Amino acid sequence: MERNKTVDFVKGELIILVVLGHGLQFSFGSSYKNAELFFDDYLFRAIYTFHMPLFMFISGYLFYHSNQKSYRKVVASKLKSIGIPFVAYFSIIYALNFGFSRMNTFYFSHFIIMMRYYMWFLSSLFLNCLIVASVSHLCCGKRGSQCILAFLVILTFFIPGSIIPDTHIFMFPYFLLGYWSSMKKLDLHILLTNRYVMLALTCVFVITLLFFDKELTIYRSGGICIITDKGINLAKFAKDVTMYFIGIINGIWFL
Repeated sequence: MERNKTVDFVKGELIILVVLGHGLQFSFGSSYKNAELFFDDYLFRAIYTFHMPLFMFISGYLFYHSNQKSYRKVVASKLKSIGIPFVAYFSIIYALNFGFSRMNTFYFSHFIIMMRYYMWFLSSLFLNCLIVASVSHLCCGKRGSQCILAFLVILTFFIPGSIIPDTHIFMFPYFLLGYWSSMKKLDLHILLTNRYVMLALTCVFVITLLFFDKELTIYRSGGICIITDKGINLAKFAKDVTMYFIGIINGIWFL
């Protein structure tokens, strides 16, 4: 696959937005952060409606081409490019944290919990790559694998966050959407050069900022699972669909 400089450019912009978003969240003191006043910042709202979903969409888009190799090569490649740097980098960060905080005892369970929490995007990316590669290579036929992946998307609404982290569950459909867009050779450029489409997307983007609520982020929504003690929560399902809709529409607008 020839390197797509446009994709590199978008990834660079998203990296800047991630840094900026964390800066808006942590740079104004503990009282500002603890009161979550950053949710009142329209720039913060704009960033957090789409930046990680779009990152995962692009990752899925690129993974389709990587997944054309043999299953063994795909898994080995992702272990090398994601797994090893992920574990090595976090080990260094944890060692520094362990030293400066004067912790007396190392707990492996604490290490794993912190890794899953603070480096969630990389572990989510690796898990998504592994799931899609396993289904697409080990299942019979392209149509069969697509049906299984679509079923897994539906299944995510019934998986508690205690089993799989909510952020992982939330990112899976975006990864698949990017993967399928690449597989179908979807050309977003044709769509995004239409002035009327862009005008409509801009209007929707502004509306989402006006009515944005922190409960419409995966970090404060209570997860994706719609199963409660009283059965299926349709109101929760509607909120989940709204979150996905905002992520998709605002991500396309940013593109």
